[in-house]
Amino acid sequence: MKAAPKKETARIQVPPDAKRPMPQSTLKMQQTQPMAATPAPAMRKASLSPAITPIEIDDDEEDPMIKILSWVVLAVSLAAAAVGYLAFSA
Repeated sequence: MKAAPKKETARIQVPPDAKRPMPQSTLKMQQTQPMAATPAPAMRKASLSPAITPIEIDDDEEDPMIKILSWVVLAVSLAAAAVGYLAFSA
């Protein structure tokens, strides 16, 4: 027959209900500097003519390097996705 382990409880003493007096302040608050008055917001009308003229870009000629780099980036991202899938599915 095995002896059951002893149940030990910790005894916590509750402090007596003593009302402590609140600490008294050591200095007296003084008046602070008054806040500065803020000016009223002014209404301005936006100009209808654009200040900056848009730049016209000629898209007639295509750069072959952009297509090559796009395919390379696509292949690398697919390879990274495959490696991540294989790493976490194993």
